[in-house]
Amino acid sequence: MAQTPVVWADSVGTISDEFKNATVTILDPSLITSTYNVDTGVTSQTGDPVIVAGVLARIQPVRLAVDTRGGTTGNPSGEVRMRVQIPRTAYVGKIRRGWIVNVTAASRNPELLDYVLVVDAVINSSWRASTTIECTVDVENVSDWTL
Repeated sequence: MAQTPVVWADSVGTISDEFKNATVTILDPSLITSTYNVDTGVTSQTGDPVIVAGVLARIQPVRLAVDTRGGTTGNPSGEVRMRVQIPRTAYVGKIRRGWIVNVTAASRNPELLDYVLVVDAVINSSWRASTTIECTVDVENVSDWTL
C-alpha cells in the first residue's frame, strides 16, 4: 500500500537531516539600526539580526540555473546560486528575500565560511520534507558579514 504524503515527507525529512553537515545562522539585516555621529565621525550599530542560529544545513550549488532577476549563473567565477536546506522544524516562519544565511561551520567544505549567502527565494512544496532556501553568493570575492 502506498504511503500518504505526510508519512513520506516525515520519513524523507528525518533521513535527509542525517546528510546536513554544515551549520548556519539566518540573519535579518533590517533589524540593525546604524547611527552616524557627525561630530565624532563614528557609526554605532544597535540591534540583533539573528533570526535563528546553530541550524544544521545541506548546502549545494545550483549549476546553470536562471537567476530570479533574469541573469544566468553559468559563470563559476561570479555570482553562483546556492540551495540551502534546513530541517522543516528549524524555523517556522517566512524567510524573506535579502536575509543572510551565514555559514558558521562546514567541516567538509570550510571555504563556505568565506561567503555571504543572500536569500533570493523560499518556495517549498506543501508536503516539504525540508525547508529549501535559494541564495546567491559572490564567489569571486571573499566576504564576511559582521555587525
